[in-house]
Amino acid sequence: MQKEKPYKVKLSIMPFWSPLTPPMGIACLKSYLEQNGYSVRTKDYNAISSLFDFGGRYIALMKSYTPVDRMGNIAMVGYDVLMAHLIAYNNRDDFSLNDYHELVRQLILNNFFYEATDEAIENLCELVEQFYALLAEYLINDIKEKDFDVYGISCYSLTLGPSIFAFKFVKKYFPEVKTVMGGGIFADQFNSNSLELETFARKATYIDYFLLGEGEIILLNLLESNFKNVPRIIVSDKTVKKVCLDDIPLPDFSDFDMNSYPQLVAYSSRSCPFQCGFCSETVQWGKYRNKREEKVVFELRSLTKKYGKNIIVLTDSLLNPNIDKLADALLEVPPEERFYWDTYLRVCDMAEDMEKVKKWRKAGLYRVRLGIESGSQHVLDLMDKRITIEKIKSNLQNLADAGLKISTFWVVGFPGETKEDFHETLDLLREIKDNLYEVDPHPFYFYPSGQVDSESWEKIYGYESIYEDKYNEMLMCTYYKLNCQPCREEIYRRLELFRERCEECNIPNPYSLIDIYHADKRWKKLHKAAVPMLNDLIHSGSAIVDEYRDSIVLR
Repeated sequence: MQKEKPYKVKLSIMPFWSPLTPPMGIACLKSYLEQNGYSVRTKDYNAISSLFDFGGRYIALMKSYTPVDRMGNIAMVGYDVLMAHLIAYNNRDDFSLNDYHELVRQLILNNFFYEATDEAIENLCELVEQFYALLAEYLINDIKEKDFDVYGISCYSLTLGPSIFAFKFVKKYFPEVKTVMGGGIFADQFNSNSLELETFARKATYIDYFLLGEGEIILLNLLESNFKNVPRIIVSDKTVKKVCLDDIPLPDFSDFDMNSYPQLVAYSSRSCPFQCGFCSETVQWGKYRNKREEKVVFELRSLTKKYGKNIIVLTDSLLNPNIDKLADALLEVPPEERFYWDTYLRVCDMAEDMEKVKKWRKAGLYRVRLGIESGSQHVLDLMDKRITIEKIKSNLQNLADAGLKISTFWVVGFPGETKEDFHETLDLLREIKDNLYEVDPHPFYFYPSGQVDSESWEKIYGYESIYEDKYNEMLMCTYYKLNCQPCREEIYRRLELFRERCEECNIPNPYSLIDIYHADKRWKKLHKAAVPMLNDLIHSGSAIVDEYRDSIVLR
């Protein structure tokens, strides 16, 4: 360990980000900066249940006012409304109360397509005010000792409003503290080429520096510069040396109460080897690169031993390039140390081979998360997914036969999706329902820059703001829609039809631990080879019963 450097750093992540795993980003930054001599403290406000529960309360309240035929995926789209509402709250004093309330009405109208009542608006606003009052209490308690010189927040779309509140709060009491914002929000909404970033930075005077992209090197460089002669917006682009993933120390979770999280988190690679049209992963991380398998296995074994947990979520964009080699390496782990891992995959040729799938299962693969996106070959081709419907079905069959949980993600309303295309998706859902552990549909989102196909969509269709200028001012950025079919209202109508089909087919979309428990029971009934229930893994310690895994004999 080097001699301690002059700056003390506090890094946080605000609600609402899922607390099923500890926050990887700030844990990685902590370990890297401390390796370089800095004192770093981290805080996850999502682990405070009284704060995080406000998200569920807001959705439940909105649901109580929403017509049944307008629900759509309210568990997800409802957070889009909450996210924007939380941003607007921070700027409400610059506008009339009527404008503030009318914006909330417009948020509901443009996401659920019904006219909210005054009572609904007032009650939602009251709930947001209660949330921020409680957040202020926790913030003042955390910063009152002023044991930091630099205050950083890792920010995502769902955490932007509370992050703005926290930055303003810290600057109010300690104007001399340097405030730094990083995180995944700079991959799409505020990417380096967007006018939205310039607009937001101009308004957010309480944030001193914005770090875009991979954070280790650029945050270290900022600290080493003593904040002299550096731009306010710092981008980890091709001119910035990338950190070697094999040289990064283990993420440091020591500041977190690890009993708050049912699962651990790790990663084996950054970026993605593919470029789907709607995605921003390669924009955020640049060229794909991965760790050596030996390094990954060492990290997974170290983390499970240190924290006494036996399931780890791998946050790689896609594990396809190295899943087979990683599985081979994990098969060498002694039986008494075995654990499970959960990862993102792409529909692929490897999963056509049942022997490979069995090997992954034997090596501890627990759940796969697949971007199916659509049941229409036409739409898949528009997305440049380079997969077929038949391959989707055969992949799902093999993975389900091995008992693996299969979570799937879908995009509703991709530009050019016809009614016939969408009904093919509904038909596919019904056909493959028993091989789907989870279905998570999202409406298509458009950003003028940051997505692989942003520029081509702009040239072909053009786009416009969803909200009036005064509301964009309150939201600190502009939300856009493409001028194409399907239109925004049709997209959200299809989202409701998608939800209805999932309900008809009894396909869940679990968000909470109790939801996961019920989804696990369904999966156990459907598949004899099913992996253990998450609840059993959380409470089993090292005594994991998995007869199918034990019975697999590899050729």
